[in-house]
Amino acid sequence: MRREELQRRQVVDIQEKKLSAEPIGANLGASISGLKLETSLSHQTFDRILSLLRDRQILYFADQDIRPKDLLAIARLFGKPEVHPIWPGLPGCPEVARISKLPGEEDPLGNKPRTVTSFFEAPSKFVLIYCDEDEIVSDYLFTSLTAAYDGLSSHMQDFLSGLTATHSPRGEFGPGNRKTHYFQGQISSPLIYSDAIFEHKEHPLVHVHPETGKKSLFLNETFTRNIVGLKDEESAHLLRFLFAHCARPEFGCRIPIRPKSLVLFDNRFTTQTTTGAPLNQSRLLYFAAVANDEKITSSRDIPAPPGLLI
Repeated sequence: MRREELQRRQVVDIQEKKLSAEPIGANLGASISGLKLETSLSHQTFDRILSLLRDRQILYFADQDIRPKDLLAIARLFGKPEVHPIWPGLPGCPEVARISKLPGEEDPLGNKPRTVTSFFEAPSKFVLIYCDEDEIVSDYLFTSLTAAYDGLSSHMQDFLSGLTATHSPRGEFGPGNRKTHYFQGQISSPLIYSDAIFEHKEHPLVHVHPETGKKSLFLNETFTRNIVGLKDEESAHLLRFLFAHCARPEFGCRIPIRPKSLVLFDNRFTTQTTTGAPLNQSRLLYFAAVANDEKITSSRDIPAPPGLLI
């Protein structure tokens, strides 16, 4: 056996033996230990991470030591990182956004559940958030939109499967909703006042996972504005019900935001937010998103993969 092949197998054996995954919530989330993402990963280890991500939707890696360029390299393992049109990227590393809160500043992330870039034609596939430093005792709150769909009655599932909803960032970033200092460089996490703020896209309320065939809701409080074809009051009532339904604790999990931790999640089938941030404390996050090569497609348009029971 050649020396290079022996070394490769030793790396595989070491990573496979050390890697441990423990569930976080009943329906989603896994805490991964025994793995440093800034080192080279074997194909077998990477395949296991993908499998865990498909099954648990959210992975939490503690005790990492990642610089922005490392985060970009890790994101590239999962696809093509994309540049956010509103959160500015770092110089020389435009796909990585720095989201900072200094003492005395309000939390730029807000506190409503969001699906990142749900207002894109093809919303981001995977998202990585690395906590570099954190004085705030706060947590990520995630919801599995797959579990939320499964928790609906069959009659409601059938009704929603034919509907689409409009997604727009205007309610979050538009005039009157964000203070002007966010766009004037007067805060540690400035925003870009781009045309993207005024764009909107329509997506089905129910879609399917391209690999598992499982059905999922697709909506979030931050960017979903209305349901197409319904009267305003009908849309508002239905969205209020769905938002409250998705917030049920059995569909979610809570993950601590701690220094040197990385969260990787499937953005297409989850929502995430953060708990409140005290005004006198600080937080520094780095964010990268992987582009999706497919639209959010209606569950009526994609048959389930053969052999799967849905």
